[in-house]
Amino acid sequence: MAENIIPMNDYEYQKELYERQKKIYDNQMALWETFNKTSSEMDARFDKALFTTAAGSFGLSFAFIDKIVPLASVQLAWVLVMSWVCFAGCLIVMILGHLLSAEAYRRQRDNVARNMTLQFEGKPAEEKIIRDSVSPCNYIALVAYIGGIVCLLSFVLLNL
Repeated sequence: MAENIIPMNDYEYQKELYERQKKIYDNQMALWETFNKTSSEMDARFDKALFTTAAGSFGLSFAFIDKIVPLASVQLAWVLVMSWVCFAGCLIVMILGHLLSAEAYRRQRDNVARNMTLQFEGKPAEEKIIRDSVSPCNYIALVAYIGGIVCLLSFVLLNL
């Protein structure tokens, strides 16, 4: 009968271990949920805004050439073509950036889960830095969009 009784010091150790693991779990889950929510919201807002404006500008340029300036009287058509290339480049880079962002987010989420497991086992967490591939895509897309707007406005001013 005495063999079923857990010594008090072992009970205290198990309790401390449980509380430590629970704290690790709670902290890591809070971090994971923050990454999840913030990343999703930021990506959605930026992508939607730039994608919508680039696509709208692209469509507006088609309407301009179709409704306002007849094709026979167009001057410097290459400027309009350059605006289309810039807008198309912006949209393509935005899609690429979205894919890279989703992949980086998944890797970061997996790192949080892996670190939680390591900490449960009493091992130190790994600090794996995930290279930011998304920001360059955002900058390139923004530059392409600005280039498209400059070319489109130049074309409009030259042909009004």
